[in-house]
Amino acid sequence: MSIRTYLTLSYLVLILVLATGIWALADKVLSQLTTVCLSSAGKGAQRIIDANYRISEEILTTYGKTIVATKLEDAAKELSFLLGKKKVLNYDHLRKDNIIRKIATQEIQTPEGVAGYLIMYDRKGENIFHPDKQVEGWNHNLLREQFPEMWHFMEQSLKKEKLSGYLTFFDEQNRERRRYFATCHIPPTPFVLAAVVNMDEFFLPAQAKIKETCQEIVTEGKRSIEKSSHHLARQVKVISFSGGFLLCLVGGLYGLLFA
Repeated sequence: MSIRTYLTLSYLVLILVLATGIWALADKVLSQLTTVCLSSAGKGAQRIIDANYRISEEILTTYGKTIVATKLEDAAKELSFLLGKKKVLNYDHLRKDNIIRKIATQEIQTPEGVAGYLIMYDRKGENIFHPDKQVEGWNHNLLREQFPEMWHFMEQSLKKEKLSGYLTFFDEQNRERRRYFATCHIPPTPFVLAAVVNMDEFFLPAQAKIKETCQEIVTEGKRSIEKSSHHLARQVKVISFSGGFLLCLVGGLYGLLFA
């Protein structure tokens, strides 16, 4: 084999190695860039979800408290009118009044379902009306040892015309939760009306929809990034291949010319 042939082949091999290196480097850079873009998109989406969660919780909690206050005030006015007519308040007879019971234990609704209910007790702490009839007649003083936080709240509600706040309790699955309580006196009676509400029922459905929608957007965004990345990778490879072919052609001609 002549020296010219050796030199020509050497040029071609060198150019092919360079072209292959450029191709591999471009592919690696694009792959890393795609990974960074996907990661940034995911983190950005999570920040948006967190912000929407916080905003929705604040707004819908305020909305829920307004609904509870309105429901409590309206029910107290109705009960004041009905109970004010009764000269003697016999609790056993009172509990048989279905109209009063319906008002005093009505549900507090959200667009997604039931969030809470009303109860009524007297200023000595005895349960008069409750959705669970088994606890009617119980006195809240029984809660003093086992649930001191709730007992203290009930004690304050007997003295203050209006009161509201959050109390800790355990649900049916023994999970710790926070419930919103709001109370008001029913003039001119010795009774207190209270709303017991799972306030998170006002915003959890909205947050679930926010999460679902954002995940759909993130998934679509990731698909778009990956599609653009693959398209760009193909273009880079085509350009690299074309450039390598041209370099091989030019290199081969120079090799033949100067060898």
